[in-house]
Amino acid sequence: MQNINCPQLKKQLQEIDKIQADIELMIVDVDKQGLSDLDKMINMLSSLMIKLEELLPVGLMLQKRERQKIGRFFKREVELPEFPKSVTHEKIRNWERLGFKLHCLPKTSFEDFDNNLKNSLYQFGASLGFFSKFELNGCWILVDTCPKPEISEPVTEYNNDSLAPVIVKLKAMGLLEAEPKVKASKQQASDKKMQISQSSRYGQTPIELESKIGVKQAFADLLNVEWTQVGLPRLPEYYFLGNIHHPEWSKTSTMEWLNNDFASLGSTICSGSSTKNGFSGIGHFNSEYRSQNIGFRLVVRIDK
Repeated sequence: MQNINCPQLKKQLQEIDKIQADIELMIVDVDKQGLSDLDKMINMLSSLMIKLEELLPVGLMLQKRERQKIGRFFKREVELPEFPKSVTHEKIRNWERLGFKLHCLPKTSFEDFDNNLKNSLYQFGASLGFFSKFELNGCWILVDTCPKPEISEPVTEYNNDSLAPVIVKLKAMGLLEAEPKVKASKQQASDKKMQISQSSRYGQTPIELESKIGVKQAFADLLNVEWTQVGLPRLPEYYFLGNIHHPEWSKTSTMEWLNNDFASLGSTICSGSSTKNGFSGIGHFNSEYRSQNIGFRLVVRIDK
């Protein structure tokens, strides 16, 4: 090893050497023990790789993984936006602890997406104005990865939901509806109250989630970001992120509210139901509509 004047760099190189030695020992152990302890070895290797990644410049390995996945999705090489300077290893660790992961959205247009989605949008009756909004803006985005549950009675909560304490607080403050009601159908004499827990993501309207600064601020405080960065995913973002990184979002029959890019059409949209063509299936309802089958997930757009 060459003489290195920077103590911090020298320490990092020593750490890398140690990790390399640990990996070599693991390989020897696997050879000796066979496959019996393979799961344990994989977990140890994963932990070592995380340590190694944190010794490298922030986002270096993440950018490589995103470029590979995005290239496979669009079947061509894509240019990624600049990695945000505000992101640190510590922030990434804290976000992942809360169930949020950082991903990249390349700059694309409607024509870059596949025919399956285009056909679904045509069936939805979208105008040319609709299509012009179906694009990715080219930015890094923090994504809520909490698993979406199946429909059940009483309404199921999202699994291991880091937003649950915040939702309880917002309902106690009156910023989110604590006892939402389903609008009465023709067969019902009056509105029906939903059986929804105080920490559930169901029964809320997209207007409450997108238009109330107090709601966005509470979620922003949890994630240590600006409230202006917090929102619901747009339809192209949801479709793109789901297909590339989170196919599990479309494996249950519940849906999720999306950002109301298309308010001019008189509808608020949702997607993600396994019974309605997954990410290509689009539901649309009045913006005041509440449902025990429509939840939500958050995204944070990080542009600097």
